Amino acid sequence: PVVLFMGRKIFNKGVTHLVQAMDMVWNHHPAARLILAGFSHNPAEWLDGYLARCGNDARQKTLNLDDVDDDLRESALEACNVMVLPSISDSFGIAFLDAWRHGKPVIGCRDTCAESFIEQGGNGLLVEFGDTRGMADSISMLLDQPAHAVEMGLKGFELWSAKFQSSVIAGETEALFERLMLSEKAADTAGKDSGC
Repeated sequence: PVVLFMGRKIFNKGVTHLVQAMDMVWNHHPAARLILAGFSHNPAEWLDGYLARCGNDARQKTLNLDDVDDDLRESALEACNVMVLPSISDSFGIAFLDAWRHGKPVIGCRDTCAESFIEQGGNGLLVEFGDTRGMADSISMLLDQPAHAVEMGLKGFELWSAKFQSSVIAGETEALFERLMLSEKAADTAGKDSGC
């Protein structure tokens, strides 16, 4: 099983908490692998230090990728069993949509933007920022119940298909522009009719 983190590797994105949570997950799922995909603003030694403090051969079970092109990102999303982004610093969280596009369950943080579209137990799971035990339990539950994880991922895919894919957003944007233009025309007509 593969657990994927996709985002900037900084503290606010929860990457260090995920590493600590995986150390607990590996006690029950020693075959699990962790992929950390995304740019790091910190020196490599910063994240490597967290991995070194873990047991369970964490360094050998973690693939740390800094330069991730589109093909590699898509391959990682397709290969993973769950995408975890325990971040408190996202304005939206497009990585969740990318995971859902591939039918993958997600884990995000409570009291963040993620809570506005992740339905707890429906299309993903939510944990408190920094709650490594809660994150480990959530990851383990999804690895223990693969059929439930697939069901969550499919619900995420359905939400992405209905609300977030580019064709849907483009259609909604076009409809909004049309409404604004009609509203402006109506205002112009009303102004001319009143002699203004």
